[in-house]
Amino acid sequence: METDRNERESGRLATLDYLGAVRPEADHVLQELVDEVRSIFGTELCMVNLTLSKVQYFRAWSGNLPADLTEVRQDPRKRSMCQYTVETEMPFVVPDFLATERFKDQYFCVRYGVRFYAGAPLITSGGHAIGTLCLVDTRPREFSEEQTKMLKAFARAVVGRLETLGALGREQSAKVRESRHKQELQRTLDASLDMIMTIGADGMIKSTSQASKTILGYQPEELIGRSFMDLIHSEDQALWFEPTFVGDEVKSERFENRCKRKDGGIAWIEWNTQYFSEEGVVYCVARDITERKEAEAERARLRVRERVAHAEAEAVRTRLAAILNNLNEGVLVAGQEGVVRFANPVARTILGMMGSEPPEELPDPWEDFHLPEAVTRCAQNRENIEARVQYGENFLRVRLECPSDFDNRGDVLVVIQDLSEGHRLEANQQRFLANAAHQ
Repeated sequence: METDRNERESGRLATLDYLGAVRPEADHVLQELVDEVRSIFGTELCMVNLTLSKVQYFRAWSGNLPADLTEVRQDPRKRSMCQYTVETEMPFVVPDFLATERFKDQYFCVRYGVRFYAGAPLITSGGHAIGTLCLVDTRPREFSEEQTKMLKAFARAVVGRLETLGALGREQSAKVRESRHKQELQRTLDASLDMIMTIGADGMIKSTSQASKTILGYQPEELIGRSFMDLIHSEDQALWFEPTFVGDEVKSERFENRCKRKDGGIAWIEWNTQYFSEEGVVYCVARDITERKEAEAERARLRVRERVAHAEAEAVRTRLAAILNNLNEGVLVAGQEGVVRFANPVARTILGMMGSEPPEELPDPWEDFHLPEAVTRCAQNRENIEARVQYGENFLRVRLECPSDFDNRGDVLVVIQDLSEGHRLEANQQRFLANAAHQ
């Protein structure tokens, strides 16, 4: 058991190193993801945390992270909540720290007043949990199974982005190394890093440099006298050799193909060739670009995976919109300047909004309660407002609040309940009792 755990930990740390995930520079895609997740779930803080050997590293966050943590961007792993998510490789939720014996004295609860935590593991395509996408709040919260599924979907999107960044980094590193190789060639006028080969018009290898051992695994003497076509992957054999020997002029070509290594593996080779017809010889300079090709292929695969993860997250948002649009209550989001940002069908009906797009100005349909003024007061004073409004024969309850998770834009959430049916039933009951008392 301990051996398996140590192996998983070693593999996990190796994956973090391979991805190059621990880096201080911001990434706009990760930032957009944590901003969006925080907005959807309405928590005070959303974070992408990477769990290292001794510490957890704060890769990206949305919300007000305490200043002492922002400065160092890390905290000891042993006092983090994310350690449980990573160790179990499953979502981990604590609705209220103070309601549990296990976590009521937890460090973040005592030091920063944290009451709620929900984390989803960041599982890579190789099956390693490298960190978490987590939600934190100083208020206790309930967290449903559907919300857990949503958080997992966003965690997959985060992993897709981290793996894409890793592939880009490796590709860039490969290009840097390749560039250095070219500079060395130019400085030394020696192609020892590349394989220098001469091939006769009959396709037989006449000579090759020592680099053949590094690139293809063959000593030069093992290749001399062999057909060059024996080295070329069968699917690539028709791509270059015949065109190279056409015509009498000096002809240069540059191309890429796959060659078979002595150990049975495949090496991607970039060829620079020049054919001298008078000599009947092709001079070749061959460079191994296998690492670059693999990085390019991996980046293409990860881009597809990232698009799939984003599609899953979009499906979650669509389901959330469907829920709001089918509520019996009117739900409206307005800016303090009076701009309507969102209104579900019930709110549109109650407020008399026409068309599918929100109006430019917030409606003011009630004489005894002015909605635009209430929105402005709620946004400026950061206070909740509740009122009961009689509108003709209709009785409404209107609640306004300014949630802290609305990106600090001062937006106000307005919830409108139609109490008309309840009032009519109460009035009928009172009339019945009055009539009964007179009989």
